[in-house]
Amino acid sequence: MDLQLIQQLIIGASLAALLSAMGAFVILRRLSWFSDGMAHVSLGGIAIAAFTSFAPLPVALVWTTAAALIIYFLERKTKLPTDAIIGILFTASLALGILIFEKLGTDHEAIEEALFGGLTTITGGDVIAVLILSALILIWLFSFRRELTLLGLSEELASVSGISVQKQTAALYVALAITTVLGAKVLGVVLVSALLIVPASTSRLITRSFKTYTIAAVIISEIVMLAGVYVASVSALSPGPVTVLIGAGVFILVTIAQAARVVRTR
Repeated sequence: MDLQLIQQLIIGASLAALLSAMGAFVILRRLSWFSDGMAHVSLGGIAIAAFTSFAPLPVALVWTTAAALIIYFLERKTKLPTDAIIGILFTASLALGILIFEKLGTDHEAIEEALFGGLTTITGGDVIAVLILSALILIWLFSFRRELTLLGLSEELASVSGISVQKQTAALYVALAITTVLGAKVLGVVLVSALLIVPASTSRLITRSFKTYTIAAVIISEIVMLAGVYVASVSALSPGPVTVLIGAGVFILVTIAQAARVVRTR
C-alpha cells in the first residue's frame, strides 16, 4: 500500500467520523437542506481562492462560515423562511463561482474535482487541517450532545432546560458549514451532503436509542468511506460518486432486510 493511499485513507476515516456524527444531529434537526446549501455555497469560496491564488480550503472555510452566520442572522431578523434565504445565498455563490472559473479559463478536470470530489490535490497541510478541525468539532459535539439532542427534539424544551438556543443553533450552523467544506474536499460539492445523510439514515433503521444510533452511523460511515476511497484509488475513479453509491447500496440492503423482517413478524 503506497503512502498516498494511506494518506487518503486517513483523511477519509477522519471525515467519515465527522460527517456521520454531525449527520446524526442533521437528521434530528431536519437540516439536510442546510448542509446541501452550504456545499454549493463553498464553490464560490473555492473560485475566489483560485482567483486570488490563495489555498482553496481556508478560503472556502471562511466563505462558507460567513454564509452560515448570515443565514442565522437573517432568519432571526427578517420574515423570510430559512429555505428561501439559503436558496438565495447558494445560487448567488454558485453563480459567482461559475463566472470566476469561466473568466479564469479553469480546465474541466479542476471543476469536476470541485463538484464531484478528488484526492489528487490534497496536500499535507490539508490533511493536518482536516484532522484538527474534525477533532475540534467532534469534541464539541460530544461535550454538548445533551443540549443538541434537546434542541433537535424541541427548542421550547431546550429553552426551559436552561439551554441557550440561539448560541447552540449558531454554533451548530458554523460547525455544519465547516464539516460540509471539509467533506467536499473528498466527496465534492454536489455529493458531500449524501454522507451526512445516508449513514445516519441507515443507522436509524436498525437502532432504538440515540446513543446506538450515533455509534452505528459512525461505523457505517467508516466502512462506506474507506471502501469508497480504496475502490476509487485502485480503479482510478472519482471517490465522491463511488463512496455515495456504496453508501446508497448499504442503505438499500438494510431497507430490504428491515422490510423482510417486518413481513416475517406479521
